[in-house]
Amino acid sequence: MPLTEEEMEAELDTIEAEEAAWDDGEQEGESASDANADARVERKLREVQQLRDAGAVAGARKLLYEILSEGNVDQVNVARNILQQLDAD
Repeated sequence: MPLTEEEMEAELDTIEAEEAAWDDGEQEGESASDANADARVERKLREVQQLRDAGAVAGARKLLYEILSEGNVDQVNVARNILQQLDAD
């Protein structure tokens, strides 16, 4: 079942909080390049939402497929849920 808009926002907020924790040095075990990759994918997720809001579904799908191959587990789950929502529309 796809996430609701509120659940998707909560997922994105969680990812942003994790990103902020990385920036603050609270997380260990990941390199700076991994944190940068996560931040790039996070930007893509925000762009997906902007594209969806503008009705540019094809562009949103393209970015979502990139996120599926580049994102961390949480980001991939968000991308899958958004794709399910797009398929249901």
